[in-house]
Amino acid sequence: SSSDCSEASSDMSDFDAIADIQKAWKERLECTEQEESPKRKESGCVSRKSTATLQDEERQRRVEAAQERSRRAEESGEVLMSTDLDMLLQQRRMECTSCASCPGFRIVYSTTDVHDTDIMFYCSLCGCSSEYHRVDEAYAREQAAAQAADEREAKERAARARNRGGTSRGSSKRKEALRVLGLHHAATEAEIQKAFRRLAKQLHPDKATGIGSTGHEFVRIREARDHLLQL
Repeated sequence: SSSDCSEASSDMSDFDAIADIQKAWKERLECTEQEESPKRKESGCVSRKSTATLQDEERQRRVEAAQERSRRAEESGEVLMSTDLDMLLQQRRMECTSCASCPGFRIVYSTTDVHDTDIMFYCSLCGCSSEYHRVDEAYAREQAAAQAADEREAKERAARARNRGGTSRGSSKRKEALRVLGLHHAATEAEIQKAFRRLAKQLHPDKATGIGSTGHEFVRIREARDHLLQL
């Protein structure tokens, strides 16, 4: 689970749709201003802009700023980074529900932009906040499942650690099992299995030919392996 940032090409490939988006925003701004003009005249607030108009202008400004960043990066050879994750919740975002012209959530930034909230909290392609872009539910489910698996593994490791550090009797039994297999105290599961297979070739009743080979030694190494793998 989870990252998910990739280098953005400096040929402005992430901004192929910006011209159309800018045109759509400008048309929207013009229509809004035309519709509001009579109302402003009637109310006497000719110089005051509506909240919607100001928001549209801010979005347009962010789109143009993103385009300018890409242009400067292309000229200077700077490598831009790109991500489709929002910076607050680390959720993968998709198309915008506020403007139909957005091809999909994308933040394009440089290493010096990571603390700039006006860049990192908004889509570089449409200027809308990340919260206006639909969450990728499939990705969210995958992340939740991965987190749950990590938590289960952490609990299992903690339980094994408690067992290893439990009673002196249990500790003694572990030491004896390690001695039987000829292992050190920090032996891994792979090392335990390898030691068992090596000894099993020598002590298995079907293969052991020495005097007194009754299978008892084989049982001991098998029990030692099983005990260590349970911890």
